[in-house]
Amino acid sequence: MKWYTGQVNENSEISYNTHHVDADDLLHGYILTHSNRDIQSLLIRLESSNDSRIHAALDDIRSRVAQFDASKTREDLHVFMRYLESRLRDLNNNKNSLNNDITNIQQQQQSDNISIKSRTNDSNKETSTLRQLGRQNLRSSNSMGNSTNGYQPIPSRRLSQSNTNQENSAIFDDMLNTVLGLPKKGVSTLPQMYPFKQEKSTPLIQTQITMNKTGQDIGKRLFESGTYKDPRLIYDVNKLIYIYIEIKGENMTSSFLISPSIPTGNNRRIELAGMDLWILAHINNIFVYPAEIKIDQFKEALSRTLSLWPLVAGRTILENDQHYIIEMCDNPIPVTLVVNNDLKEWPLDSNVIVEVDNKLFPTFIDEVHLTEFFKNSSNEPLIRLKLTHIVQSNEWALGISWYHPLGDAAACLHFSSTLSRFYQQMEPIQPLPIFERRLWREDESDQSVLPIAKQFLDAQPLEEVSKIFVDHQQNYDPVYLHFSGQQLATLQTLAGGNSITIQDALTAYIILTLNTYCYNNNDERRILHAITIVNIHGVSDSIAPHGQVSNSLFMVLSDDFEDPYSLSNIATTIRRSIIKLRDPKVLEPAVATVDGLMRKNAKNNKSPNPRLIPNEFAINSNYRYDWADLVDFGYTDKCRFYTQWTGVLYLRVFRLNPEKDENKWLPRDRDGAKISFRIEKDLKEKFINACKRDIIENFQNIKK
Repeated sequence: MKWYTGQVNENSEISYNTHHVDADDLLHGYILTHSNRDIQSLLIRLESSNDSRIHAALDDIRSRVAQFDASKTREDLHVFMRYLESRLRDLNNNKNSLNNDITNIQQQQQSDNISIKSRTNDSNKETSTLRQLGRQNLRSSNSMGNSTNGYQPIPSRRLSQSNTNQENSAIFDDMLNTVLGLPKKGVSTLPQMYPFKQEKSTPLIQTQITMNKTGQDIGKRLFESGTYKDPRLIYDVNKLIYIYIEIKGENMTSSFLISPSIPTGNNRRIELAGMDLWILAHINNIFVYPAEIKIDQFKEALSRTLSLWPLVAGRTILENDQHYIIEMCDNPIPVTLVVNNDLKEWPLDSNVIVEVDNKLFPTFIDEVHLTEFFKNSSNEPLIRLKLTHIVQSNEWALGISWYHPLGDAAACLHFSSTLSRFYQQMEPIQPLPIFERRLWREDESDQSVLPIAKQFLDAQPLEEVSKIFVDHQQNYDPVYLHFSGQQLATLQTLAGGNSITIQDALTAYIILTLNTYCYNNNDERRILHAITIVNIHGVSDSIAPHGQVSNSLFMVLSDDFEDPYSLSNIATTIRRSIIKLRDPKVLEPAVATVDGLMRKNAKNNKSPNPRLIPNEFAINSNYRYDWADLVDFGYTDKCRFYTQWTGVLYLRVFRLNPEKDENKWLPRDRDGAKISFRIEKDLKEKFINACKRDIIENFQNIKK
């Protein structure tokens, strides 16, 4: 065990002071043949180290290379090289902390030092001999054949452990995990799922390795070889096949990777437009189902979906600090599975929108790691999925965390719907995804064509933006209102009929009610114009064709309302601004302008300013999309959808979730809507009471 941990006796005949490259060293052969110069230089630096523990870890890596080389296939090589390069990078990153970790362990065992030394001095000699034999075995077995596939099996870890100090195996295991950059035993690598219930981890159990369809079974070979019997000791399994099973109390978590059924990315590169550069943003959604999601069927559906959506299975690249790229390299996507025995049933009510301070929502999401993107050494997944089985109610929840530069909410829904339909053995909804996009030039912009939102013109550093968001969450309260399909139809009729949309009428009613009951005597807050986030797909194929996976949204400012206390005037003014935007001759220079601003903001680490604009009300509506229906996995009118965040005077609109009375599902109002936004704390009750009166009166007393 000592040669794995690097605990080599000072008098050992093994010396690492002189850098020497063995001509038969497979590790060198693989790195020189398949890696870039940076990795080659990194290996040379590591081998030049005087730290015996670094060389012990390198020997461990060599054993993995030998195992792989003995049974490699062409399909495995790409994945294995990513694994190999990651090992070297992590070893380089962690080498400075090795001394501290091992010193701390030795200090904790100070009382045992005398007895340990007397026993380990003898075993050091035998371990050193084993280490030399292992190296000789690597060299001699290579000379037995004409190819590099002639390696004999590497001496197993059991053999190297058999003569070491058994009383201190826990110490040595911790040292091994430190050298390999792994968590120490008993320490979870996944976030705690249920922070409100602290439980001790039980020992991990050996589990079957789950395979993906491409035959990349390196993790399985390493596990079955006898080298790794504890799944926690499979190194860097995020880039291989199966992670581990962890049991906490009565809950069990497992993780696995799913690759495209047929690789279709072929390492093609898609450069992102400025409009896509929501660098530190994601979309987190949860879908809840009343009964089982079949795991094998889900895996197959996800695998097929990734083949159709190679952009999602890609990785981010930043070139020359200005070109933001997604390389479609057919990477696997992580899926976490939680078996939850604690909850009696799904814990949230029927409200679609959940506040960011809700403690339960994050436990059903495996969130994408925003700070890891556009670091060229990173293969961080662009999407993460999490399935939770609530055993007592047999409900299942699917959490999807989507990196925003992949595309807007419509793109996320398109992907999620495809997954649901493949699960049901149905064809995806047309059109199929398109990934190429137009890259806008600076000379195409014209700020005079349309007024540009001040949020983009006055972008702020991320720290300032975060402070504003925190202030809004603390000083404003969320409002939730439920409108039936019939109530919305009545509002549309009162506001102008078919010349406007249901969303126009709903927005106008909210603004009218705020102006009448909350801001009547407040010149700064009285709402005089609206800013609406509009989906511009399909306006022109030269701008954003239907099916394009991108961030194709534009924030359009309306003219000031001639009468801010008239339902019809507010609605028609908003509709007029949207119609004007849909003229391609107007839209093209406007999009080019915002695209340039967003590209500049990304370069300067700035974000649109969320500070309140006087006399303005924002609308971001998903009313046109029935999320629960489109991602129902076959559970018609029984799937519930949830997402996060409400903003100050920022209206969000979604279709109603299905509801049930105890165990009976109620007929669903497919045309109803749930709305949410934040308002001053002292005005919340006044606004809600006014809406309740209008609903009771069927809106007959509002000013039309």
